[in-house]
Amino acid sequence: MVNKMDKKKQIIDLPGTRCDTLWAIVESGRNDDGIEWEKRQRTAPKTFESCIFDKNGICLDTKLTAMQEQINEAASAIHEINTSPSNPNLLINPNFKINQRGKETYSIHDLERSLFYTMDRWALEYNYLDGKENLDISIITAPLSGTTFLVNKAASFVNFYQAIKMDEMDLRGKTVTFSFSIGECSGHKGFFIQTYYNNTYNVIAEGTITEENKIYTCMVTIPPNNIDFIKFGFNCNGLGLQGALNINWAKLELGSYTTPFIPPDPTIELLKCQRYYIQTKSSQLIGIIPPTEKNVTLLYNFPVIMRATPTINIPENTILSFYYPMDGTFSVNDLSAIFISNSSVALRTYTKSPLLGQAGKTCYIESAIGFDAEIY
Repeated sequence: MVNKMDKKKQIIDLPGTRCDTLWAIVESGRNDDGIEWEKRQRTAPKTFESCIFDKNGICLDTKLTAMQEQINEAASAIHEINTSPSNPNLLINPNFKINQRGKETYSIHDLERSLFYTMDRWALEYNYLDGKENLDISIITAPLSGTTFLVNKAASFVNFYQAIKMDEMDLRGKTVTFSFSIGECSGHKGFFIQTYYNNTYNVIAEGTITEENKIYTCMVTIPPNNIDFIKFGFNCNGLGLQGALNINWAKLELGSYTTPFIPPDPTIELLKCQRYYIQTKSSQLIGIIPPTEKNVTLLYNFPVIMRATPTINIPENTILSFYYPMDGTFSVNDLSAIFISNSSVALRTYTKSPLLGQAGKTCYIESAIGFDAEIY
């Protein structure tokens, strides 16, 4: 019996009702003596959250339910990302398997310039003011995929990177994600994203690499202003900070999140690389010895249209020679291009002496010749 002011009300709790429950009136009436009565039925356990309201009168339980719905939506989105197909990789030769230049180790002591290419599309540069005698830096290829960036001695900076020109792939104003897989890591290493325009470099993202066997990610929005090309790569800065960095693969994709790395088809990747650099194999440069038996013109159609007219690069320690079936080899005194475009080349050789009795025979260059249209 409940007394309220001068009125009385009889409360009848049906089975299962407790004072800490939410309840509802299921039946009510008035007795002959005038006392009102109500029958109440439990609807749900009464919780703390159902009793708390914010200043706007919204129940905490309602707010928590809304938050849980948002969490469920986010989890669903993450699941969709993780199970979605991989985004295209904007980097070429991302696992370093294409190596037309053919070396197992690329050391700065083997080359004259302070910026040179190693495995296809990947450049190594250092500060020439440091002097090569003060440096010991190498890029070492791996048997299957990946590479090792080895610094035994360094001075101001060493960079290992891939450059993308904006007139070929315009990333200005776009959000991209740079990710890469690291194996072994020692010494002071880092990654960077750097823009270049009008002899000015600008670092727009960078970070340190300290943990082994880890996938690193970096999301950045490329500035919309004037940019010639962008470098995506790895570095070692500082005197005496030597060590090794094993890079399994790298990926650059549009958007603010990463998708799985999928190793590319090496056949297709080689064709992509050959837009920037082509190295011929033996017998690919073919010519006919003319009646004069002296100067020979050799023609070669590139397997792809190169990104620009290339320069001719004669690899180190290369001896140019003619080979005549059954007749041995003949030294070449000089080799020059009489025509070159981004699709073909005509080379002329000058021999030290007339090729007596060889007129009309087919000949070819044994040694590898490089055609370079890389980004410098």
